Amino acid sequence: MKIARSLLLALSVLAACGKDTGPAPAMSAALAPFFLDVDPGEAVGVAQARSAAPAREAVVAGRISAVVSGSGAFVLMDASLPYCGEKNPDDKCPTPWDYCCETPEARKLNSITVEARDGSGRLVASPGLGNLRECDLVAVRGEVVKDEHGNVTLLAKGWFLRQQPDLPDYVNWPSR
Repeated sequence: MKIARSLLLALSVLAACGKDTGPAPAMSAALAPFFLDVDPGEAVGVAQARSAAPAREAVVAGRISAVVSGSGAFVLMDASLPYCGEKNPDDKCPTPWDYCCETPEARKLNSITVEARDGSGRLVASPGLGNLRECDLVAVRGEVVKDEHGNVTLLAKGWFLRQQPDLPDYVNWPSR
């Protein structure tokens, strides 16, 4: 029932967004439970979550800047960092989610990898993320972990789509 509700919600959100970006990338049934029916509430930004790592329970909000092909993983960028063209519409950036207008250091400090893992701790395989796309504002509930090399990852328990921005027609959506 929850899977059916989540899929219906995903289709509704996609139909409601104003711009046609083509069909939503398929997703595996194993990824459907990660789509939350309600917003998880008050969230911290990506930069704050990174600096507070590790944290067993966290809600982190940000924009999707990259989708990891073939898996339930994506990179989340702090929403305080504007995507290319967000503040300057004359920018005409065809790939605004890559944050190419920011320094590599700013991108590193303001990004976190989000992973959906199964009950065995393995990354969920999925051909896509359903209705989620680059530049979407999402809130992710999960655990923030830091490995021995200092890499910070958000192990998702679920996510909620807060907003899909209306991007110009010249945006070159990646094929997935």
